[in-house]
Amino acid sequence: MAFLMADFDPFLNKPAVSQYLKDKGVHSTSITDKNFKGSLLSAVHHRGSAFSGYHFTSTIPTLAAGALRESERNFITIYWPGLDACAHQYGPSSNETEDEAYHVDAVLARMVERVKDIKGDTNDTLFVMTADHGQVFIDEAQSLNLNSYPELLSKLRMPPAGERRSLYLYPKEGEERDVREWAEEKGATVFTREEAQAHGLFGDSEMNAELAERIGELIVLPPGTSQWVYDPPQAKGSLGFFKGAHGGLHEDEMIVPCLMWRG
Repeated sequence: MAFLMADFDPFLNKPAVSQYLKDKGVHSTSITDKNFKGSLLSAVHHRGSAFSGYHFTSTIPTLAAGALRESERNFITIYWPGLDACAHQYGPSSNETEDEAYHVDAVLARMVERVKDIKGDTNDTLFVMTADHGQVFIDEAQSLNLNSYPELLSKLRMPPAGERRSLYLYPKEGEERDVREWAEEKGATVFTREEAQAHGLFGDSEMNAELAERIGELIVLPPGTSQWVYDPPQAKGSLGFFKGAHGGLHEDEMIVPCLMWRG
């Protein structure tokens, strides 16, 4: 399903990086899975950027080399979803996730070779490799499927949102205390919006009013490394439990690696 950018006008009050760079004379290319073309997140994040979709991750070096020839000044982003997906499916320290990490390393090395073939030894290309989170192995014994707790859902004015490791709950008027006590009795750590901001969970600056409206009155962090899942009716029970997840406050899931080098 394709989306019109006008659909996102209420949410997009800042230009994307590619839009900013375009005004500076920099050509941007976004390399990602071909199936993401026209998707919601792609439409938002790739504003101002040319889309280059791959069928196979092994072809990323060739696509990157082609993008590098588009202009003298280029900003190229490459999204690799497989490592995150493997960690969700098999667990972050599983053999399968390690296999995927080796594949990332091999493709990255090949891409650096391709860049050198084009640019030579000019050393004017900056490589940045990063992520947006780590992951933890999920403790299924403490995990909950919230669909099995109608006594909780009946006290909410809308379904739970957020992440399975950090949920947003929207209690009906007069039910906030009961909802909080229910979650705390299950071992969760619960913050109001104001408490979360006071603890610095959303940074040091004042919380944006639009963000405050979206996240709900209560923020719930499941105990330990467990997950609390809610399956909306349209999901038909397909979400299920992950073996690896992120979004909470465990140090392993809060890791944000960033490697930078010139070549």
